[in-house]
Formats: sequence, structure tokens, C-alpha cells
Amino acid sequence: RRFESFRRHMRYGRAWFRELKNTRKPVISDVFIGKIIMAPAVSFSMPVFSAPGEERGLRGFVVASIKLDYLAGLLDRHAGDSGVQATLIDRAGKVVASALPDVRPMQVFDRMQQGTRRAVGGGVYQWQPALQGADAVRWKSSFYVAERAIGADIPWKLLVQAPVAPYQAALQR
Repeated sequence: RRFESFRRHMRYGRAWFRELKNTRKPVISDVFIGKIIMAPAVSFSMPVFSAPGEERGLRGFVVASIKLDYLAGLLDRHAGDSGVQATLIDRAGKVVASALPDVRPMQVFDRMQQGTRRAVGGGVYQWQPALQGADAVRWKSSFYVAERAIGADIPWKLLVQAPVAPYQAALQR
């Protein structure tokens, strides 16, 4: 009885289920607040068919959800002492996970609202904050950023940013 209630809630309450049912392909959800864990999460779902290769008989689905603080911890651990920080963004432009201390899951991530970007080359750009004052101050507070799609079937982007300040300091020595 409890399982039926859970299935009904999951089936009709989430956009990822409608997408799974309509496309009959694996789906990665956008970020949501999990009703059971009461924390930001994402779901990975896979359809189950009645026979191999038969797409008419959708029998059910397998779903796994992950708390986003786990992903943020992975991004933070891999940054190390280099100052390089990574952020995962979902298809809606919301943060999935980030190593940046002031960036939270589900927040819309749009650096262009707070600054400008200048192409450097090779898919990398320099982001500069919209600060008043000398160009040297803006330059020191800027970052080199690379954005990449995670994969063809994964609707997320990975943004990796490195502060310009250490390079600027090295040039000034």
C-alpha cells in the first residue's frame, strides 16, 4: 500500500516521468527539492520494456536520486589548492552542484548579469565583474572560464573557472 502511494506520487508529480514516458529514453531530471529527503536532488531514470528491443511495452522504470551536496563535495575535492573551481548547470540554467562557496543548488547561474565576457580562444573566455574603478582591479577579480556540454544524452554543462589574479601577480614580479 505504501509502495503504491510512492509510485503514484512519483509517476504524476515529476516532469522527468512524463519525459520518460513520452521519449522512452533515459532521463536526467532538472534540479528539484526531494519530497522525502527535503534537499536539492536530481533523478536518473531508465525505462524498462516488456521484451528486449520492444518499445511498445513500457513495463515500468528504474530511478535513482542523488543529493546534490554529494556532487558539490566531489567538485570541491577535485579543485584542490589550484584555485580552479567547477560548477554543473542543468538545462534550465540552474546550478546542479558547485565548488564555489557563494553558489547554491537550484540558483540560476548567469554571470553575464554581474559582468562581461571576452573570448580568449579555444572555447575559453575571460569573465570580468562589473566593478567600478581601474581596469587592473577588474582584471584582478576576473576568471578564465571554459564551458563544455557533459555529453549528447546529458543536458548539463560543466563550467570550470580559474582566477586571473595568480597569473597577474606572477607577471608583476
